[in-house]
Amino acid sequence: PGFANGARINLGIWADASHTWGLESSTFILDRVGDTRSVVNAGNANPLVLGTGVNNIFFITSGLGEPVQTPTEITIPRQGTASITLSTSTSLYGTELNARSINYQIGNTRIGTLIGARYINFTDKLDSTSFTRLALPTGVTDVVGTNISRDLSFTTLDSITVRNNFVGAQIGFDAESQVGALTFYGRIKFAAGPNFQSSSASGSTIVTNNDPLRAAPPTVTYAGGQLTGVADSGPGDRTRYSFIPELNLKLGYQVAPWARLTIGYDGLYLGHMARAGLSTVNNTINTTVTTGGNPNTSNFVQPAFRLADHDAWVQGMSLGFELFF
Repeated sequence: PGFANGARINLGIWADASHTWGLESSTFILDRVGDTRSVVNAGNANPLVLGTGVNNIFFITSGLGEPVQTPTEITIPRQGTASITLSTSTSLYGTELNARSINYQIGNTRIGTLIGARYINFTDKLDSTSFTRLALPTGVTDVVGTNISRDLSFTTLDSITVRNNFVGAQIGFDAESQVGALTFYGRIKFAAGPNFQSSSASGSTIVTNNDPLRAAPPTVTYAGGQLTGVADSGPGDRTRYSFIPELNLKLGYQVAPWARLTIGYDGLYLGHMARAGLSTVNNTINTTVTTGGNPNTSNFVQPAFRLADHDAWVQGMSLGFELFF
C-alpha cells in the first residue's frame, strides 16, 4: 500500500578484457510500509429488534379466564454501535545472480542476454479489531422477566501473516546505447519457478456482559474471529508456481570515464502471490432449529481463512550512481 523507500545494489565483474561476458548480482529491499483504517458508524446508534425464535408462549393472568397465547414471536429491542480497525503492512526484498554476455554490437549500441536465478520474499500482514455493542435504548421497556443482558458487547481480534518465498530460474535481454555523455539502457527479465507460501492465522471473539443484574449470556471467549474460523488457528503452507517479469529503464549521464549518474524506472510484476487481506471466505450454513415445537430456519455465516492466488504490481523510480574500475 502506498509509497515505500528502498535501495538496490548491483555488483558485476567482466571475465575478459573485451567485456563480452561476466557475472553480476543484484539485491533490492523496500521499507516495510503499512496503513491503518478505522470505520465507526456515524450519528445515532442503529435500532435493532432481536428475534428470539420463540413464540406460542402462554401467559396466565389472574381474573382473565383462559390463558392468552402470544400471536407473534417474542422480540427484544436493542440499539447497536460498531467500529472496526484494520492495520496492514507489506515488505519486499530479493536477490539474484546472473551470467551476462554481450552478443551483438551495432555502432554504439550493445545487445546482450543473461541467464540466472532469483529469490523474492513478499510478506503481507493484516490485523483486524472489531467492536459491537448491543444496549437497551433509553426510554424503552425491556421484555418483562427476561434474564438477557441489557448491555452486551462483542470484540473480535484477527491476525493474519502470509509469506511468499519465490525461487526460480530467469532469462533476460538488455541493450545499451551511448550518445555523447548520455547513456540509454533497457533490460527485461522473465523468472519462473515455485513459490513456497506459508501463513499463520489466529482469531478470537470475546463476548462481554456489561449488565451486572442480568447474567445471560456470561462473559466468554471463543476461538475464531471476523476473518478467521475456529479451525484456522496456526500455521499453513502450500506451493504454487509463479511467473515474475521485470522491466528496467535507465537514462545515464557520464560525469567521468569511471562514473555515471542515472535515473530510471523499474516495474516488477508478482504473479500468483498470496495476500493476507484477500484470503478470507464466508461459509454459510443453513439449519433448522425447533423451539417449543416450532421450526425456525437459521443461517450461520462462518468466516474461513484460505490461501488464494493474487497478483501484485511494484513500480518505482530510481536515482543511481555507477562506478567502473
